[in-house]
Amino acid sequence: VRDTALSTPLDSLATCGPDPNERSSSASTGTMVWGWNATVTKSHCRFTLRSPHQLLTRVVPHRRFLFIGDSMTRFVYHALCRMLGNPHSGEYDATGKKHADILQTFGNGDDGEPLTILEFKWAPLATDVLEKV
Repeated sequence: VRDTALSTPLDSLATCGPDPNERSSSASTGTMVWGWNATVTKSHCRFTLRSPHQLLTRVVPHRRFLFIGDSMTRFVYHALCRMLGNPHSGEYDATGKKHADILQTFGNGDDGEPLTILEFKWAPLATDVLEKV
């Protein structure tokens, strides 16, 4: 597969293969995982995977993020929470309210204050967004 706008075959950019975390030694469930292939250093690609510590100290230190919206916005909120070091953010919780506001803090500064604050406010309709702001 080749895109004429790219000088690199598309199949070298992305891959889909068996889940490396699947521990079933008998019958495989057939779970597939999609992801980017490693980029060669000489390709001048500046996109790098950063650790939660790097994100909190260099990229988003002392910031407050406010997400207002419906479940799609909540998915993005939980994805950023997982990137910042909470691997359980967004996991299913039968005891919690489905449509609720959420607040998470990450890291601690020298003064004991959180380095980064992420807040999600449930607002499924455009008129609800105005009330939350």
